[in-house]
Amino acid sequence: MLTFLHRKADFAPLPLGPSAVLSGDRLEVTSGPLSGTTFSLSSAVEPHKADFFLLPAPPPPTFDPSSVVAHCHFDRDAGTGLETIWDIVVHPDYRGKGLAGLLVRTSFRTLLAAGKQHWFVMRKLMQVDSRRRELHNIGIGIIACRLGFRTEPDFAQMLGPGRLKSVELLPGTGASPPGLLLTLNRLPGVIVACGLEPDTGRPFADEEHYRRFASPAQITRLAQNGSWLIGNIDYWLQPAGIETLCRHLADSAKEYGAFHSSLRSGAKRLGLK
Repeated sequence: MLTFLHRKADFAPLPLGPSAVLSGDRLEVTSGPLSGTTFSLSSAVEPHKADFFLLPAPPPPTFDPSSVVAHCHFDRDAGTGLETIWDIVVHPDYRGKGLAGLLVRTSFRTLLAAGKQHWFVMRKLMQVDSRRRELHNIGIGIIACRLGFRTEPDFAQMLGPGRLKSVELLPGTGASPPGLLLTLNRLPGVIVACGLEPDTGRPFADEEHYRRFASPAQITRLAQNGSWLIGNIDYWLQPAGIETLCRHLADSAKEYGAFHSSLRSGAKRLGLK
């Protein structure tokens, strides 16, 4: 109990995306390039799935998919409290302006507010697009690492001895940093990887960084400590990341304590240590 009280007293929030004020279904952005913009937040939370949409304000009289500014979907396991988020889709006109972080924060807070036990997984993070030989959706990977998520539990086996068939340099483009395409002899077949600069937390922009190819064991170690991003696999929240996640989500010490308790219960229910 003393540890819990100390944790609440020491609560210090961390930013995630632009700051915003939610009033009813209106979400007003108050910082960053979209400061002063108001969106309509639409959500449908059911026992086994949940969807969150950012729409123009006021929203269209009838739902129009073409008007969606940003969207994310969750598969939900009511028995364990596992919340699995799929790709976050942001309209091209709004990319690079912090909306992915804002939608993650808003949706996670909404689900955690229900109490009980919860745990989070990001499904198929940074999926590989076979039509584009480049990295994409890097932003959500950076968000995942910042929040305390790491590669799925069997990632080390994916890059175990004899698993790697080939390694290809992915050159940087105007919209994408360089990285590596790794072909495996097991599912998921291919993964992409890029390193993060320790000072900025942004992907390395120098292709030479990848010409000095790290061994599979090195990539595994760097991915597991959050120094490299791996795409086309699942990312799981780690028990050690609970405090960081709660500091990014909570607005007050009271919320921090409630979120922390819910996630601890979820970790226990799933047998995570």
